[in-house]
Amino acid sequence: MAAAEMTAEPLVSVVVASRDRRALLPRLIDALEAQCDAPAFEVIVVDDGSIDGTSDELKRLSADSTVPIVPIRLPASEGPAAARNAGWRRARAPFVAFTDDDCVPQPGWLAALAAHMGHADGVQGRTVPDPDQLGHRNAFSHSVVVEDEWGFYEACNMAYRRDLLERLGGFDEGFRYRRGRRVSGPIFGEDADLAWRAKRAGARLVFEPSALVLHDIRRQTYIEHLRQMRRREGVARAVKRNPELRDEVCRYNVFWRPAHPSALWAGIGLATAASSPRHPWRLLGAAAMCAPYVRYRTHTFPTGRPRNRPVVIPLALLSDLVEMGVLAAASVRYRTLVL
Repeated sequence: MAAAEMTAEPLVSVVVASRDRRALLPRLIDALEAQCDAPAFEVIVVDDGSIDGTSDELKRLSADSTVPIVPIRLPASEGPAAARNAGWRRARAPFVAFTDDDCVPQPGWLAALAAHMGHADGVQGRTVPDPDQLGHRNAFSHSVVVEDEWGFYEACNMAYRRDLLERLGGFDEGFRYRRGRRVSGPIFGEDADLAWRAKRAGARLVFEPSALVLHDIRRQTYIEHLRQMRRREGVARAVKRNPELRDEVCRYNVFWRPAHPSALWAGIGLATAASSPRHPWRLLGAAAMCAPYVRYRTHTFPTGRPRNRPVVIPLALLSDLVEMGVLAAASVRYRTLVL
């Protein structure tokens, strides 16, 4: 970045919410330092109550980086919605770009987003799993794939005009689940909720495929994968608040994931067979009801999701049924049906 751009008033503020991922921050800052043809920008990193020394790492990066870094520390974890709000409210620029600490924005990312500043209120970029990590994934790895404007507007690669964020009040910090009367961890959906509120307010959102971010592929054990299911509660909250989201992404206006309709049939079939295991016709019926799910799980999709090995399919089915159970409970809580 040229010296003139370093001293200029920023046109873009890049906001990152981070918690206990100290080791990932240098890579992210390196990627932002490598931005090509970007307007003057600042980087605001919000430490969401980390306990791994993130605050010290941010001080070091702020002193050494060739881009201006503004560190903010929240004394206790308040979740990504609150952390991002703290970040954009500190921003000096009229345009705010969001990404995450487990992402690597490519050199033309910021320039591609900023190119829409004059005629759009929000821009979503393209996000794909890091190709260098494909060989390290396992059956239950987590990553993010956004190849087009599919309706969820993930905040790992999203930008908004700051005045729009002010008008909407930013991200809804209520996207957190409760254990009894105590508010606990974050749930999914605050980024989709913000985008759909923006659209209802008349904002123009566009998709820019050249604004590319590589997302980490995080290996997970099966137990870790199941523990993450609790966060799916936020899907029901987002759909309740934004009925347009249901029309955009829910299959048959009910099912959140493409696997869920066939998973439901498979679950019913297995439950029926288990209730009368000595009746061969019920066993045959259960096999027929499971067949669409097996076919789905053994198919390779254009997004690069690999087919599941046969040994993994029962675990995947249990995972889908657990996820649907979380969504069913959330449907009761928020009085809107999503499975």
